[in-house]
Order: sequence, then structure tokens, then C-alpha cells
Amino acid sequence: MTREEAIKILMGHSHTPQERAALEVLIPELRESEDERIRKELVAFFIEVRNREGNEGYWHDLKVANILAYLEKQPAQ
Repeated sequence: MTREEAIKILMGHSHTPQERAALEVLIPELRESEDERIRKELVAFFIEVRNREGNEGYWHDLKVANILAYLEKQPAQ
């Protein structure tokens, strides 16, 4: 197994906040960028908006489904 494969496996598993912090100290590549954390929070927010408003929910004049599609296409940073 290569280092990259091992990191990919670790990134795919959920960890307690304490375990995640320890892994990020040992393996800095596991640390999420600020941009990625913001993107994930926006996705979660608009999923809540969609669930509250229904599938045809709108945020201002933008369809929530289109906002989510755009956010999901953004590359992980």
C-alpha cells in the first residue's frame, strides 16, 4: 500500500473530532481547506432550504437545486 492509498482510506472514514485532530497533526494532507469547509457548510445549508421549501425551493431568484448542483461540481481544495 502506498502513502497516498493509506491517506485516501483514512479520508473516507469518519472519526471522532479528537481522532481527526490527531490524524491531521500526523498527516497534514488530511486537513480540509477553509474553502472546502465553507463549501460543505453551504451544501448543508441549501439542503436544509430545499427540504424546508420542497424540491422547487428558491433562494432569492435562484433555484436551490441549481445552487446545489453548482456547489457539488466545485473541486475539493
